[in-house]
Amino acid sequence: MWKGSYLLTYISSPIIWAEWVAFLSSLFFIFNSGSKPLRIFPVVLGFIILAEAIAIYMAHTYKYNGLVYNLLDFVWFPGYLLYFLLILNSKTAKGWVGFFIVSFLCFALFNFYQSTDHIWVATKTFALGSIYLSISASFLYYQISTLARHYSLRGDPQFWIATAMIFFFLPASIMMAGFDYFSVYKGHDYNLYGNAVWTTLKFLNPLHYALLSYAFACWKIFPDKPITSSVNSR
Repeated sequence: MWKGSYLLTYISSPIIWAEWVAFLSSLFFIFNSGSKPLRIFPVVLGFIILAEAIAIYMAHTYKYNGLVYNLLDFVWFPGYLLYFLLILNSKTAKGWVGFFIVSFLCFALFNFYQSTDHIWVATKTFALGSIYLSISASFLYYQISTLARHYSLRGDPQFWIATAMIFFFLPASIMMAGFDYFSVYKGHDYNLYGNAVWTTLKFLNPLHYALLSYAFACWKIFPDKPITSSVNSR
């Protein structure tokens, strides 16, 4: 009965399906694209899928899974930030993203070890990583805006990856920061806020992975030269 319940929870989750589509898309398209920065994504997405499976198992067995997601932060955020570090051309932007990676890892380690328990997700760590990714995606938007304009963005992986980051991590950073405000109450309002955040993330997560899936596939769907030539770069 327990195994059936676990499997049902796993296979009935739209987020899980979206993650698998993004992961398989990254494997199929990226290793044929010749773009080394894009090859980061199968690794990161593979860790995300593994962590989700473990998290659902822990939720069924121990009734909490915060530890899994708190450990995943050490791969998820630095992995995505590493992509921006490799793809950005500006030395200034690269310097900022490098600072983001180092400062995030230091903060995440501090926050991880000072926590008395890991029943819940480390919202401060998630908020900081989300802010850093949103800023990094903005750097990439700016880089794209300075390039030639006579190419279509529809087949440009860089543009759609940046869009996927903005659509998910910008609102996520605001929502996660809100937990610190409502944590003062630890009552009805806090629970209502948590439920509202979870409901919103259930919508934003599949959208994020759908945009990533399109980013990995768009250069094949629209083989006209992308504006940033990101498929053939590096």
